[in-house]
Amino acid sequence: HIKDIKLHYQNGWPDIDVLSGNMLFTGLGMDIMVDSGRYRDLEIGPTKVAIKRYDKPVLTIETDLNGSWMTQKQFILESPLKKKTGSFFRQLEVTGSTGLDLKLRIPLEGPVENGLKVDAHEKYPGNSVKLADWGLTAKNVSGKVRISEQGVEASSLKGRLFDKPLTVSIKPIKKNKKRFARIDVNATINPLWSLNEEKVSLKKEIKGASEWNLVFHVPDGSHSGESGGLTVSGKTDMKGLQIGLPAPLFKPSSEEQRELSFALEMRGPQSLSIKGRLGREITTDLHFVGKDLQQFERGEVRLGRGKARLPGSPGLHVIGRTELLDIDRWWSYIKDIETSKKQNSEADPLPLSRIDLTIGHLRLADQNYRDLAVDLQRRNYGWQVNLDNPDIKGRAKVPYPDFSNGTLEISLERLRIQPSPD
Repeated sequence: HIKDIKLHYQNGWPDIDVLSGNMLFTGLGMDIMVDSGRYRDLEIGPTKVAIKRYDKPVLTIETDLNGSWMTQKQFILESPLKKKTGSFFRQLEVTGSTGLDLKLRIPLEGPVENGLKVDAHEKYPGNSVKLADWGLTAKNVSGKVRISEQGVEASSLKGRLFDKPLTVSIKPIKKNKKRFARIDVNATINPLWSLNEEKVSLKKEIKGASEWNLVFHVPDGSHSGESGGLTVSGKTDMKGLQIGLPAPLFKPSSEEQRELSFALEMRGPQSLSIKGRLGREITTDLHFVGKDLQQFERGEVRLGRGKARLPGSPGLHVIGRTELLDIDRWWSYIKDIETSKKQNSEADPLPLSRIDLTIGHLRLADQNYRDLAVDLQRRNYGWQVNLDNPDIKGRAKVPYPDFSNGTLEISLERLRIQPSPD
């Protein structure tokens, strides 16, 4: 009979405190039956520990742990399991208690990784689960997560996100000789959920929420010396979203459907790439840097045919062709954003540096222009503007954001004024 001992069963694995149990030695092997035990604040139920044969020493453990999820997470991260699941569990914060049924087969000779077998089932009875890096919290999460030597998997976790139904499935995959956890998420969200409404005007223009299908690829942690690796892709039909931005983004009806998709890739600890597509009309290629990955560095928005490509110079480039553009509203909107940012001593969220567009129908200063080529390049004083179509051709220097930065200079080769309808 054993009582109040510390069981050190293998190097690299957390010790457990045996409160009560029995140990049996035979000529061939060893059996330990634990009636009760503890790992920190976790209660350990009936546990079997055995070495069936000394000449082929393999340690088997069958146990269950109940209590704080954070302590269960610590148990996993202090064991060799962290190489398979560390990146996944490090990002999670779970409130409340969970249960962990654990079966281990640990070889006592040679490299542990070569013969390690794990079959663990973590039970979520209705917890709150937070993805710390994303600022997302799912509530009433229920289901089971299985942990094996291959990684993490779950067939159907259920919960609520933004008070809407949430389903999650997880499976381990191998890509380019690296292991990942593939996480499939179905949820109804606003695409700008992470932005502060008081500071970001864009969020006020995009209302409602739509159903998203999201796919995360999370590195399993065995390549901890490398940076990046996380990828996220998503798509939605935008049903349920209302967009008050000027054309070509205007979407007045929440019932209207448009395909919206994106692909996000962490290319390093301070490098984030986001590519997107809205229907057949708009593609984007954006790059963010910095410790919090919120500093926009460069990118392109392409309207019409073709695919956006990352520009060689910093700033945001808008190029291509659009059939309809309300430049008066866009100009006023962008000016309001930049004025607000300066007042709050904040960096420009998307520092626009180049516009090279052909516009099928442009309304500017109460005039309508057809098939107008517009080329705007940002300068230290504001904007260098070039215009060309059958009604107008010329260039201008436009101070920005107001005329305190200089004087307006216009040089025109051609101008046809359209008569007023009155």
